[in-house]
Amino acid sequence: MLNPTPLLSDELFSTPSNFTAVKAYHTQFNRCIFMHRVHADTDRMSLLYHDIDPRPLNIIFLALFLFFSNFSFSQSPLDMTMSGAEKGKSLTQYFIELEQKTPVRFYFVENWVDKIFFTESFENKPLRVGLDELFAGTDLTWTEINPHTVVIIKDPTQALQRNRIVSLAQREQKKIDRLIIGKDDGKNAGAQVTLAGKVVESKINAVMAGVSVFAADLQIGTITNADGLYELRLPAGPHVVTFSHVNFDERVNDLEIYEDGKLDVTLEEVPTVL
Repeated sequence: MLNPTPLLSDELFSTPSNFTAVKAYHTQFNRCIFMHRVHADTDRMSLLYHDIDPRPLNIIFLALFLFFSNFSFSQSPLDMTMSGAEKGKSLTQYFIELEQKTPVRFYFVENWVDKIFFTESFENKPLRVGLDELFAGTDLTWTEINPHTVVIIKDPTQALQRNRIVSLAQREQKKIDRLIIGKDDGKNAGAQVTLAGKVVESKINAVMAGVSVFAADLQIGTITNADGLYELRLPAGPHVVTFSHVNFDERVNDLEIYEDGKLDVTLEEVPTVL
């Protein structure tokens, strides 16, 4: 029998190997952190970092899960476009306002996000894109348990974000290449490595200048020079690197890189429909 205890274990929020447990709505534990924010008509309180006996909560959360699972609405709040009114607000404040307008509930540790603000407008962008941009360069990311439950978690290796990027590319039927450069021997943690190479077009093998080379999981990138050459510094480890240019098919590379390496890319021109 599954033990439905989402959002209760500190390990669940910080250990990549436990992401599957988040999806499965269960994990085994002796002590837990209860991170459920209780809403009332006239009051709102946050119960964070309180050690409690998890056993009675198993029944409570099973009941809550079954109850809220009966709700359905056509669009995930993460796909809703932002209005621009979020500029200047804290992420916590924005979550509270969104919860008041939609059935979605956000679960997070407050001191993880209390210093994150919308410093610019994200008008006409989906919330999921806004969150990815806000969390870029941090060890935070989000996971959608169901259409009305979003959990902010720590993902030091950005595994969830990379999986989302690759999954989106697959849905859009983009070509995805898998490449491993070097070997993860456990000694290169935190090391910086260089990915370099040349980009050419497929018809006559001509070099391509101005091609965007972008590490999508890190939100950093560069462009090829006049000789079609590029160089990109990355932390050793797994990344998703894309190559794109106007009127050419984007190439997506599901990359693991643990030492300096070379990646040459050929882009195919998109047929023009008259």
